[in-house]
Amino acid sequence: MNSSVIFIRLVAMVAVSWAVPPLLCHYLGPAVGALGASGAAAFWYSQYRFPARKERSGAYFWFVTSGYACIGITLVVCLGRLAGLSLL
Repeated sequence: MNSSVIFIRLVAMVAVSWAVPPLLCHYLGPAVGALGASGAAAFWYSQYRFPARKERSGAYFWFVTSGYACIGITLVVCLGRLAGLSLL
């Protein structure tokens, strides 16, 4: 694949998985945001799986790990708001 195609695909993955669930939570409510974060986690897993332990020092490992962290934080915030807690 061409490097520009890979870059566009990467930017689209980040936008869909990291940016859409918080926007859903903000504009449509925490229940929809939690569903969006769950869907983003499933989509992220289907694309990247879990990085191998031997790849810990590489950029790929940190990219995938930060993706799971961002989606997980969004899910926790949405579930907290759904439960009536003010987390952020």
